[in-house]
Amino acid sequence: PIKNRTKSPALRGCPQRRGVCARVY
Repeated sequence: PIKNRTKSPALRGCPQRRGVCARVY
């Protein structure tokens, strides 16, 4: 999921912190 860290489904949970979520995922 590193490739899709920017388009991760987790972004829906925290779109404003997508940078932080991308790191977690």
